[in-house]
Amino acid sequence: MKVCQKIQSGRLKPSLKTHRDHVQHVNAIVEQKQQVKENVCQKCGKPMILRTVRSGSNQGNEFWGCSGYASCRSIRPIA
Repeated sequence: MKVCQKIQSGRLKPSLKTHRDHVQHVNAIVEQKQQVKENVCQKCGKPMILRTVRSGSNQGNEFWGCSGYASCRSIRPIA
């Protein structure tokens, strides 16, 4: 019963504003999770990291590179 009372005491007052804030928060979480799924290496499944070309004719340009670089050299251009 104490747990239920603590939960109830910490709740925000139901209103249209709190509902909108909640929906906006949930949508942000869903968008963030979808973005993480999109930034996955297609070869090994590890996350892709934003990297910058250090030398050559493309020096300074950014690209997505696999976080498992030594064993996986998969890259993807920034869309």
